[in-house]
Amino acid sequence: GLGLEVFEIEIGPRVMGRRGFNAHNLALNITAELGLIGLGLALVVGWQLFRSRSPDNPVAEAAFVTMLGGQLIDCFVHDTTFMSLFYFFAASMVWQGRDP
Repeated sequence: GLGLEVFEIEIGPRVMGRRGFNAHNLALNITAELGLIGLGLALVVGWQLFRSRSPDNPVAEAAFVTMLGGQLIDCFVHDTTFMSLFYFFAASMVWQGRDP
């Protein structure tokens, strides 16, 4: 990998002529920035999130899957609004309605 946001800052301007472009989807972006080890660790985190989801909350799960599905088309991880909603739905997907 190149490092966090190096693809967007260094490679994007060489290819597209200006900054702000990413590697088109989440898997490619993680691989470009963090390498195969980073992609593997992201998959492990995703698997742990999947395993810890609450079966009582299908609405949060549907919203989370919809947002994650959008990452197959384009990568929005640098957008603050998107990531805030993404984390909110991820937290509500795993929250089981009881205090820790």
